[in-house]
Amino acid sequence: VCSFRSTYSAYLEPGTYRLTVYPSWGTKGVGRLITESFTTTETIQTLDFTLPSTNFKAQLSPADISLNAYVHIFKVSEEKGYVEYFDGAQTNDVGNIETYLAPGKYKLLINPFTRKYAETWTDVFTMPDTATLTTFTFTVNTPNITGEIKPAGYGAYSQVCLEQKTNDRWGGYTCTNSDKDGNFSFKVAEGTYRPVITPRGYWDSKTNNYSNSTPYVITTGSEFIISGESTAAIEVTLSTGNVKGIISPTSRAADG
Repeated sequence: VCSFRSTYSAYLEPGTYRLTVYPSWGTKGVGRLITESFTTTETIQTLDFTLPSTNFKAQLSPADISLNAYVHIFKVSEEKGYVEYFDGAQTNDVGNIETYLAPGKYKLLINPFTRKYAETWTDVFTMPDTATLTTFTFTVNTPNITGEIKPAGYGAYSQVCLEQKTNDRWGGYTCTNSDKDGNFSFKVAEGTYRPVITPRGYWDSKTNNYSNSTPYVITTGSEFIISGESTAAIEVTLSTGNVKGIISPTSRAADG
């Protein structure tokens, strides 16, 4: 942890480490630093680091999304065949984020805070080897599915998944979370879908209090079709269940 003079000190057992250094909250012009690996011993060492200047700017479109999104940055490794979470930040009042990215391939996951827009994965893009601030523009999806969970309050912060029907079989989950009012949205391709809701608690709009207790169970809604430019506005009423029982032996079935 740095002091107000930007100095730091810590004890690390002998070994190999790397540090992640975050700029102060609200600081502009510098990005997060992930250091190269270094080795510690019982002898005190002085390791100085310099925060890199921001060279990457993600401008979201439409810009009226303003502060209402969080952008997750993933580094794409073609050699290792997977993506690695790198960083994330909330958009500012003009709908963008700035940070430092080393040269390489990346993609973004954009999570809007408003149901006017839908969760969006961008295409993979290449960050060049540059110290100059480079702007990339990414379009946030407009949803073609909007939904509401009832009863009021019990849909707050629920997990909402869409199952897609293919050859008369259900599968291929696409998931998001509802907001405190039980509203959710998706942008999906053509197909036949049904919602699966996992309730998590209750939001009392009068007292602004949230409880993680609920009498409702995982509920599957009715199927619907998205075709061409069509949209769907769906409503799911949570169920208290109509089947219950005990799985034995309980030591092996718990949390299964």
